[in-house]
Amino acid sequence: MFWGRKITAVTGQTLLGATLLTSTNAALAANPAFENFYQQACTSAPSGSQFEARCNTEAANLSGDSESSLTPSHMLSAGDAALLSEEAEKNALSSQLAKIGPLSISAQAGFGEIESDNRDGTNGERGYTTDTEQLAITFDYRHSETLVSGLIFSVQRSELEFDALAPQGAFPALTRAGRYESDALGLTGFVSFSAKNGVFVDGALGYSDIDHDFERNSVFQPGSRTSHIRVNTSADVGGDLQTLHLRTGRYYNHGRATFSPQVSWQYSRTETDSYREDDDNNSGLAMRYESFTQTSSLFSAGGDFHFPVSTDWGLLSLQASLHYFREFDREDESIKAGFVSDTSGSTFEIEGEEPDQSYFQGGVGAILQFSHGWSAYLTYNQLFGHSEYDQYQSALGVRKEL
Repeated sequence: MFWGRKITAVTGQTLLGATLLTSTNAALAANPAFENFYQQACTSAPSGSQFEARCNTEAANLSGDSESSLTPSHMLSAGDAALLSEEAEKNALSSQLAKIGPLSISAQAGFGEIESDNRDGTNGERGYTTDTEQLAITFDYRHSETLVSGLIFSVQRSELEFDALAPQGAFPALTRAGRYESDALGLTGFVSFSAKNGVFVDGALGYSDIDHDFERNSVFQPGSRTSHIRVNTSADVGGDLQTLHLRTGRYYNHGRATFSPQVSWQYSRTETDSYREDDDNNSGLAMRYESFTQTSSLFSAGGDFHFPVSTDWGLLSLQASLHYFREFDREDESIKAGFVSDTSGSTFEIEGEEPDQSYFQGGVGAILQFSHGWSAYLTYNQLFGHSEYDQYQSALGVRKEL
């Protein structure tokens, strides 16, 4: 089963030898590039190693399902949660800047879910589900009637698990093909200017330090399909996320209602450090990875709607939003990997499918302002019209004027 990724072999020496060695096998392979790379790596297997034992199994001929299982193309999803969650965080931030006092502090708890199906439209690439949890503390200071600035301290945990694979004839089932757990500690500074004519301009700059805990489960199976070996690997990996968010628009009042058409641009860059996997069951097939970077340049156009209602508890402001998003930078992504035991340093490059470029996000929310400078808010945002992801993000917070 192929995962919807293009694979290009890149070695420290020519691939001609590998091509000649595997001209017969490659014709039958589900993933000829990986088969060629694997056999090239086997020519440098250390004597007496577990990797050499795998290579000596039927002259290193793999079953087609095993080729796809061993190819770590799911590593290209490592930065998805960080890139998508930042977008929701900035939208939640824009709904909190109510004019209630000079110095304020707010605490926000958020959670969400991301589901990714087969990106190439086939049953080849395995999907995944990510659960995210976030806690953010915001300090903001109103310098004047028109200018606000502040800092956001955030902690976010993302837990990603890939969908299980059904057995393919003699190929065994994998109840869990892999998982990630990522913890991010972030700091964001922001400034918001609102002119008397209703025009507003916002800017935010953020940095997050990320710790990834990766687990990869695959299966080694020779071409005869008469046997198989489970391959279980893990790694603790560092990374970071950098973001720049700019937004401008204008507030229009009609009676008690306020409508704010706006445009925004967000640049995000997340990087995962180079690393080597731990071979948890001594399979000999642990892999090493070069550093991996994902970038996003996201343009948005849409509007927010606010309608205040007086209640016995305070002033309730109901909110709704609809935004169109256009991606300009997330193109085909790639990552280079190789076997830890391959002494030649050979690598192969996995290229991802081009992500969806256009989609929408809708949201609803409410802010309830009490006496003595207290307020509470609730937001909900969801993507739709996206061919790769289903995502929702919710946040519940309280705010106090100091």
